[in-house]
Amino acid sequence: MTTRRTRAGWTQQALAERLGYDVKYIGQVERAEKSPSLTTLMSLATVFDLSLSELFKAAEQRVSPSKKAAKKI
Repeated sequence: MTTRRTRAGWTQQALAERLGYDVKYIGQVERAEKSPSLTTLMSLATVFDLSLSELFKAAEQRVSPSKKAAKKI
């Protein structure tokens, strides 16, 4: 989320205002301190002009081990 937000040129405050959430909550989600609800995920996908599956795919690519690391196991 942070990467998409910064690519869009938005601060956490700007994203929070677009979504109608508190800026503290946006920061907590970005730091993985809070898990967003499905409704929040749908709102994020909409504001970033993504489908929900594209949002999940982007997140999965960030946290999945690389193919090289997987082959070593």
